[in-house]
Amino acid sequence: MTEPEGKPFRFSLPKAPEGRYVAGEYLERELQRQIDELPRSSSEHAFARVQMMMLYGRSGRLDRALEVLETLLADEADGDDKARWTLTAGILVEGVGDFAAAAALYRRALAFGPGDEEVAYFVHNNLAFSLNQTGEFAEGEAQARAAIALDPERHNAHKNLGVALENGGRIEEAARSYVAAVHAEASDSRALTHLESMVQAHPRLLELDPGLEEEIARCRQAVATALAARLDGQQN
Repeated sequence: MTEPEGKPFRFSLPKAPEGRYVAGEYLERELQRQIDELPRSSSEHAFARVQMMMLYGRSGRLDRALEVLETLLADEADGDDKARWTLTAGILVEGVGDFAAAAALYRRALAFGPGDEEVAYFVHNNLAFSLNQTGEFAEGEAQARAAIALDPERHNAHKNLGVALENGGRIEEAARSYVAAVHAEASDSRALTHLESMVQAHPRLLELDPGLEEEIARCRQAVATALAARLDGQQN
């Protein structure tokens, strides 16, 4: 493995929800009121429309959500804002399993040339995820690597790179990516699940990389520790 011996694992705990529950119908009426009354050129007006887009998407009205996106993109706004809005729409579409449509939105977000590294990271990362889901693993690999180049400390793209590499038959490289993902965020067990399944399907991996079995054991312990900390935090 390329991971140095003794490299620490990181994990995060969920944040407590803030604010109060607002009924969907009331929220929709309130957002529409703001959209009707606020100046079209104000940031508050744009924010209200973004919230409306998210409300529509999360309530199963994706067509309405995408209509709102088009009104936002028609405004005079910088590339970061337009990329962020389009990324949000892509996440909504991805949530219903339409990965081809989500990928198209993420590609559209990239076309706005986002300079905000966090926005750019998640556009590349989410595009990699969607492309993996549609079987476009070579492009998925390229997009995951682009995300990692922007922020190698985040775990998402390492996991998505592993999926692309595994499906491309490059299982040793995939194993390294999965391990890197667990090191970056042990509270997300998906990379470990992928790694364990891949080793079960390709047991020769343990022969090709004698240190992999020990690394998997360390990953399991880290994931278990993160889970215990999460449960403890929920109980306190």
